[in-house]
Amino acid sequence: MPEIPQDESRSIEYAKMAMEYYGKASVSFRRQLSNVTQDNVHCIYMFSVIAFCINLALTQCTDLSLDKQQSLLDRVPVLFELGLAPKSFIVAYPEWMLNSPVSKSFKTAASLCKEPGPELDTSTEEAIVRLETIIEDATGITEEWELQIYRKSVLGLRSCYVEDKRDLIAGFCIAFPTIAGKEFATEVENLKPIALLILMHWAVSLHRFGIVAWWVRCIGSKLVEETSDTLKAFHPDLTESQLYKDGIYWARNGVGLSNLEPY
Repeated sequence: MPEIPQDESRSIEYAKMAMEYYGKASVSFRRQLSNVTQDNVHCIYMFSVIAFCINLALTQCTDLSLDKQQSLLDRVPVLFELGLAPKSFIVAYPEWMLNSPVSKSFKTAASLCKEPGPELDTSTEEAIVRLETIIEDATGITEEWELQIYRKSVLGLRSCYVEDKRDLIAGFCIAFPTIAGKEFATEVENLKPIALLILMHWAVSLHRFGIVAWWVRCIGSKLVEETSDTLKAFHPDLTESQLYKDGIYWARNGVGLSNLEPY
C-alpha cells in the first residue's frame, strides 16, 4: 500500500479542532459530576478514560498553544491524576458500575488477569529484578511507606509487561498510573531517583505500545530522554552506580536512544 503523504498544516488544523471538541465535552463532563446517576455513571467513566488518552496524545502536539516551557516530565503528575480518575468512579459507585454497559469489560479483564501470565523475555525480567534490588538496597529510604510505594509500582510495572505480552487487553500499560497511584506521582514530582527510574521503565512499555497506537507514538522515547537527563542532572552520584547505569542504559536502549556519557 503506498504511503499517504502527511500534510503538516492539516494535522495542526485537525488537532485544534479536536481540542475545541474536547473543551466542549469537558464542560459537559464537569457539569455531570454533580449529578452522577446509575444511568450516566458509565458515560462519565468512559469520558474520564478518553480524557486521559487525549491528554497523553496532546503531549505530542508541540504546535498547539500549550505551555511550551513545561516538559513531558513536568506533566506526569497531571497525567497520573487523569489516569486515576476512572478508578475513582469504580470505587465510589461499585454496584452501578458492575451493572452498567461496561461491566462485561471489567469482568473479562479481571478473569484474564487471574490466569497465569507468560514469562517475560530475559532482558525485561532482569530489568524489573534490578529495580526490585535497587529498592531493597536503597540506603536513602528510611520510611516504610515510601518502600511500599516503590514495591507497589514495580509490581504494577511487571503486570503491565506481562499483560502486554499476553496481548489480550490492548495497551494494558496505560493502566500503570492507576496501579501506581497518586503517591508515586508525587515521588516523581519531587524528582526522587527511584521513582524516576521506575518511570523510565514504564516509558519503555509505552514506546512498545506506540508502535501500534499513534496517540502514544513519541511519548515513550521522549519521556525516557527527559527522565534520564533529569537523573543525570539532579542525582549524578547515583547515576555512577552500576545498577542505575544498567537501568538507564536498558531504558534508553529500549526506546532506540544512544547511551549518554558518563552512563
